[in-house]
Amino acid sequence: ARRRSELGAGLGLPAWTAMRCGARVVASDIRDPERICALAAGAALNAPDEAASGIVNVPRPAKSSSSSGEAHVRSHAWGEPCGELVSLFGGFDLLLLCDVLYITELHTALLASIRACLAPGGVALAAFALHHEHNEEAVFNFFSLAEQQGFTVDKFDEKQMPVRCGNMPEKRFYVYARTLAMASDV
Repeated sequence: ARRRSELGAGLGLPAWTAMRCGARVVASDIRDPERICALAAGAALNAPDEAASGIVNVPRPAKSSSSSGEAHVRSHAWGEPCGELVSLFGGFDLLLLCDVLYITELHTALLASIRACLAPGGVALAAFALHHEHNEEAVFNFFSLAEQQGFTVDKFDEKQMPVRCGNMPEKRFYVYARTLAMASDV
């Protein structure tokens, strides 16, 4: 079975998409009760009917999903031991990192969590946009730091998305995607 995890999941949209496609998923975010509650509600609202009661008791819209996905929500601060995350399914084939690289002071801790959570041969997919003018170089330094720590980094894709706000620069809507894998696994 496909094993996925989203680190810094926020509302967990990528995690729930993977679950609805049949993956076994663990979504995590910082130890904040409101964030974890919102993440759990998203899991319950998107889970197949037979799995929803094990996540959280939330009213759900009717749906006709035949997915066999499974979801779990856990709190996790980057850099902490990942035992609670990987104990559910073992290491993850795919780690989803969606719009988390702007927190540049946590890059080293994030890389520690990636290393601890990836299964042999696993890949992390980092998709992000640049949020602040002043930290673009620091955001991209994440990948140099990853390579220094034994990861291989590859460009996955880049795309200019439609500008949604007239008061924001166009480059704010440019999306980057990179993959990371342990160099020994490639």
